[in-house]
Amino acid sequence: MAYADSHVFTADYPFVNVDDTLVLAFDAHGTAARPRLFLTAAESDTIVKLQSRNDFDVTASPPFSTTLNLTAFGQQAATDLPVGGAPTTQTVSAVTLTRGRLSVHVASPVPFRSYLRQPMNNPPANVP
Repeated sequence: MAYADSHVFTADYPFVNVDDTLVLAFDAHGTAARPRLFLTAAESDTIVKLQSRNDFDVTASPPFSTTLNLTAFGQQAATDLPVGGAPTTQTVSAVTLTRGRLSVHVASPVPFRSYLRQPMNNPPANVP
């Protein structure tokens, strides 16, 4: 994929577990040069849900969603964002792992912010 700008913004998340959600927020998507995800299965039988929307409510039903099945250890997949042919106004994307483990590399011609949201397995007892 050729990018219009010579500078590419990247982020690596080498270990994403089940129920983790990687949230990516882009300043703007271009129509010709879109951000791209590179996914590598760190475990066989990995299932990844990809969503794109125009807000940060990644727990709500997404307007654009797709599921990828990576059936073998080390299997790779690459996809452009936003997913599923969504219009380029959908600037927030989420990667949720429902089975297996995953490594994610993001390459984008536009700046972005990202964070990995993880469940709290053992919440403090005194939290109301």
